[in-house]
Parts: sequence; C-alpha cells; structure tokens
Amino acid sequence: MALRFFCYSFMRVRGAGEVVEDIAAMIEASRAFERKSAMMLFAFVPTPLLAEVLSGVDRSFVKVSAQDIAVPHACEVAGELSLERLLQLDADMALAGSLDRRIALGETDERIARKMDALLRSGLKSVLGVGELSGGGCGDGVTSALDGAAADLDGAASALDGA
Repeated sequence: MALRFFCYSFMRVRGAGEVVEDIAAMIEASRAFERKSAMMLFAFVPTPLLAEVLSGVDRSFVKVSAQDIAVPHACEVAGELSLERLLQLDADMALAGSLDRRIALGETDERIARKMDALLRSGLKSVLGVGELSGGGCGDGVTSALDGAAADLDGAASALDGA
C-alpha cells in the first residue's frame, strides 16, 4: 500500500482555534474518500500558534510542524523557536528552507544548512523546503538548492553515522 502525503501551510495569521477547526475539517473530509493508499496530513503552523494547535488536534493522522527553527547559537528572529522549545512542545517536525523566508529575509543556503544540521542532530523530523527563486519554473533553482543542501549536510550525516 502506498503512503500519500498532503501538506498544508497556514500562512495567513489567524487564531489557533480556527487552525484546529480547519485541520479537523480536513481529517473529516479525507474520511469520505475511498482510500487505496494510506494518507498522512502535514500541517505547517505559525510559531505563535504551535503549542495550542499541538494540543488541539488528533495527531494520529496529522503531523504538526513548526514553520521554522532558530539557528543554534544565533539570535532568534520572529517566527522561529529553538530546537529545545520544539522538543518541549512535542512538535512532530520542523521546516527549514521556506521559500518565503529565502525571499523576505534573504536566508542563505548556508543558514538553512545550519538549521538542517541542528534538526538532524536533534532527532526531530525535518523537512527541507526548496523552491525556484528566479521565477523560471522548477529547474535549476531547485536543483541548486538541493545540491547545496546535500553538500552542506554531508558532514552532519557523517558525524551522525559515527555517533
């Protein structure tokens, strides 16, 4: 049986109650489909709502993610939580490499690689976001982002293998 993933990112600032209601509605709507494969819903929740959403949804079907994490040993910026806080909240995973943050905050491949390295070392599930920055489709920009992330993470993977 194949496993299908559906991801939804809550970008518009709303209350946690509305996000929990939306997630519950998505779960209920998915039950109406005849399933030929297992399904899992991933919800990327704004940081200020994370704790309340985590406690308010059925997490057997939904995995709840922070939309970003703070780079270790650096100042946190709006929308970021430390890995320690995410682990305290019992988040399912965290996202690094959001296209929105690349554009709006000028996040670099190096900064994103530091976040992914920290995620891998923490044991928290990680999602690497890649996207096209130049507006030319999903070609060279995505390949470049993946190549850069893979190169930067080789050291982290080697260190984890040796641990």
